[in-house]
Amino acid sequence: QIVSTYTLGCIAGAILILFIGDILGRRRSIAMACVLLTIGGILQATSYTLPHMIVGRILSGFGIGINTTTIPMWQSETCKPSLRGKLVAVELTMLVFGFVITNWMNFGFTYLPDHSVSWRFPLGFQSLLAMGTMALLPFLAESPRWLCLVNRPEEAKKSLARMLAKSLDDEAVAIYLKTIIDTIEREKSDGTVGWREVFSNKEQQTFRRICLGAGVNFMQQMGGVNVVAYYLPVVLERSFGFSPRMSLILSAIDSMQWMFWAGIAIAVIERVGRRKLLLFGATGQGVCFAVAAVGLGVGGKTANGVAVAFIFLFYLFFGVSFLAITLMYPAEINSNRSRNVGSAIAMITNWVFVYVVVTITPIGK
Repeated sequence: QIVSTYTLGCIAGAILILFIGDILGRRRSIAMACVLLTIGGILQATSYTLPHMIVGRILSGFGIGINTTTIPMWQSETCKPSLRGKLVAVELTMLVFGFVITNWMNFGFTYLPDHSVSWRFPLGFQSLLAMGTMALLPFLAESPRWLCLVNRPEEAKKSLARMLAKSLDDEAVAIYLKTIIDTIEREKSDGTVGWREVFSNKEQQTFRRICLGAGVNFMQQMGGVNVVAYYLPVVLERSFGFSPRMSLILSAIDSMQWMFWAGIAIAVIERVGRRKLLLFGATGQGVCFAVAAVGLGVGGKTANGVAVAFIFLFYLFFGVSFLAITLMYPAEINSNRSRNVGSAIAMITNWVFVYVVVTITPIGK
């Protein structure tokens, strides 16, 4: 249950940003998340009791829940539409790069099995990354759409000019700003997004948009990715008979090819489109896990080898489709006034089903 307490924190963080995201703005939300991640990482690395560890896990989860909701939304609001898919794919490729580092770090520390540094350092390492993110925040522009949403058009103008690398008086800056303000004013004419509208369909189809964003996140998690991401070394050891060290090596290699396929998404995501890639990914993931299940059921060296190969192949289909699209899709399809709500509900859905998957997965059976 120590693993799942982290996920509970992620759920709580996504719920929290649902209520305070449009109050704090994007940069301050990320800063708060990084503070929580830093404190959580330090608590975990210095823990000597189970409650101490659990508190640290929950605080880190809070930070991740806030960031996974806010950062894709911020990315979508601060880039040109033609580059949005590529930039979010870059973001997710870097996320998987962090997963690669973690896997090789875990493998390296198997050579210090009797020293507490083998688990304290990896847990504390997240604090260094969070502090690095905080150090960069002052140099990054706030979302002009959020600034317009809270009636700060002059600051929005400065932010746009900075991102477009143009002067404040440039015509392109004025056109972008007017488009954002006009869109928000048109949406504001319907009032703020209340819970009644969240669960009903008016002219803007808010409920349908929210369901679509939450739906792809539900499908991402129930497709089984976190069975592999959380438990692959254990699955390889207990279900396929590999040694503990070989299981860690294979998991680290698997994460590297996952990063490769995530990088391929950068090249194809704008050419192919979201829907076609999701259909491609869902079909491929289903085939891979079906073959893996058959191989595991048949048993034997050859069948187990086939099963492992298709678990590795799973990441081709996941990496080019469901990895990045599920984070950008809610921000893209929701209106300015409902973007924070829609993105938060999508991430709550994502983390709830992460919790479900990591809790019910029958490891070794």
